[in-house]
Amino acid sequence: MDEIVENLQAVSVKPPFKYTSIEKGAAVLVVLGEVDGVCHVLLNKRSEKLRSHPGQVCFPGGMREERDESVVDTALRECEEETGLSREHVSVISVLPTVRVYQNALPLTPVICTMSPNCMTTHPFTPNADEVADIFHVPLSTFLNPTPASRTSDPSANTCQSGDNSCSENGPSSGFNGLVSYRVEKSDGFDRHHFNVKFDGKIFDVEGMTGHICICTAMVGLGVPPSYQYRSPSEYCVFDKSFSKTIENIVDSV
Repeated sequence: MDEIVENLQAVSVKPPFKYTSIEKGAAVLVVLGEVDGVCHVLLNKRSEKLRSHPGQVCFPGGMREERDESVVDTALRECEEETGLSREHVSVISVLPTVRVYQNALPLTPVICTMSPNCMTTHPFTPNADEVADIFHVPLSTFLNPTPASRTSDPSANTCQSGDNSCSENGPSSGFNGLVSYRVEKSDGFDRHHFNVKFDGKIFDVEGMTGHICICTAMVGLGVPPSYQYRSPSEYCVFDKSFSKTIENIVDSV
């Protein structure tokens, strides 16, 4: 875990992280923690009640509010509101460069933090039922090495049906059951990776920008390229040039 932290600290943008007076933006909190000696990442499934992206997997996070002085404030506040995880229980280790999906999109800043070993499985998370349907965690290495036996082109196994008795109550536990399937969808000129993971018997589809931030965080943190073909993020979204180069170097290191 120490090496992961050091690698992610090395690519952090430099403080201050404060907003300008009129700046708009959004931030997500990428929460990392050890579970039985393995680095996991915390994820949410959005409530079906939400008008924007209902039912999708995401990081805790959201839009800047007036009281937020920095992207770190936004990420920590949103995480506490959504999951009950307060800033006192995490340590911010890195702020990744702001990313935009296409040139005209709202800037999104990933803020990376850690929890103490095994706290991810013992912390009393309290999901906000209006925003969060589920909270779960996945080994970070899953996003670099989806096992060949698990790969499939079948998109049907990417949701947990309502009424499924195997679906657990809200909140993380030690219940990561493995990768169910992995596939790549060609979308708008870039690769959309789908990682269908099972947690406490319930299947979640990690994809889109959330999936790509997981992939990039895993590549930088673990210092190795993915086992599958990966195109540089700069081909479909705008990252800081230095961070994009770091990703390209890891991909080219094979």
